[in-house]
Amino acid sequence: MKCPYCVVELNHQALVCHQCKRDIALPKQLMSRIHELEEQLQALHTHQHGQGESASPAIETETCRIATTSHEKYRNFFFDFAKFFMLPLLLLVLAHVCITIIYDTKILYLRLVTLILPICFGYFLCHRQSRNTLVWLVCVVTLGWVAVACMSAVTSYVDDSPIWPQTIYVWRDLIEFAASISFSYITGMLLGRLSFLKSNSIMVSTSVNRQTSGSWLADKNDERVPSASLQMIAKKISEFTATIGAIVTTIVAIYTGLKGLF
Repeated sequence: MKCPYCVVELNHQALVCHQCKRDIALPKQLMSRIHELEEQLQALHTHQHGQGESASPAIETETCRIATTSHEKYRNFFFDFAKFFMLPLLLLVLAHVCITIIYDTKILYLRLVTLILPICFGYFLCHRQSRNTLVWLVCVVTLGWVAVACMSAVTSYVDDSPIWPQTIYVWRDLIEFAASISFSYITGMLLGRLSFLKSNSIMVSTSVNRQTSGSWLADKNDERVPSASLQMIAKKISEFTATIGAIVTTIVAIYTGLKGLF
């Protein structure tokens, strides 16, 4: 080290400068402490820089994961939209062309197809996973109107007649026809939802049995209802609601679809 007064080189154990004869014990301690603080500050900067570099790839990875998940969600929705909206729409219009134009058979056959076909698609839409109810209700109502509009457009093209009805009675039949298709689809969705709930209720029942047994062994006097038991009760209520809803929508679909034929 150097003397802080005369800047002459000294032994690191010296307490007095041999050149200027001054006491250097206190300055020596201060300089040592300053050197330690500088080393700690340098180490802290190095550590923070390393954390920043390690956190940056983690943030980029999380951002990529969120973007990928969002992309997959939209892609799955478009695939489902193609399968459960565009495909039934195409089949309904094709059934209309075949039954009323190509073969010119009874309109009753078309009404039966428009009752059965949406139920099948609605069931397969909901029987394996939970769906966004509001979004698909909007899609179902839109499907009924678009299908009826396409059928009316085909008939207008073949018969050279107006696309939309000219009297209030025909408008009423058109509305009932669209409602019949929509309610049939909703019936299928409720039946699929009921199947989904029943398939999951088996796992919930197993969980309830295990949790109840564990609670009984832990404390025989504990009368609190397990959370899994509450979950099973909620599923039972959902199953009952889905069953009643399916019955009601089936009745409405059959009534609106067939009442004008008898």
